[in-house]
Amino acid sequence: MPLKPRFALAVDDEPSDLDNVRHILANAGYQLFTAPDANSAMEIFQRHADKIEVLVTDVAMSPVGGYDLAASPDIDSMQGYGLDLSSYADVKERAAEIYEALAKGSMPCDEAWPKERVELFKQWMDEGFAP
Repeated sequence: MPLKPRFALAVDDEPSDLDNVRHILANAGYQLFTAPDANSAMEIFQRHADKIEVLVTDVAMSPVGGYDLAASPDIDSMQGYGLDLSSYADVKERAAEIYEALAKGSMPCDEAWPKERVELFKQWMDEGFAP
């Protein structure tokens, strides 16, 4: 029985870095989608989310960096609940509700946070919500 293909999405605004990542992932057996920026990556992800297992991204891209790109599915999924995770003010205002969902394991959308991260969020609340 043939193995199921494994897919990765590599995102980098530096062509030589993207090429290096492409070679590394291809040598590891991944079939690749590549994107030169976060917007292109989100278009690819929306079309192929059911296939993509790995995201490798540059965190210092402009205007949208890799961290924001990686968080996009969580941000998008919570918009339906009226919660904007990209807004400090919204997260601060609804921190108790968010903490409760984190502690129950019902948030974020992809998998529950480890206990240490939940405790860190609670510590952030207890210490005054420092930005």
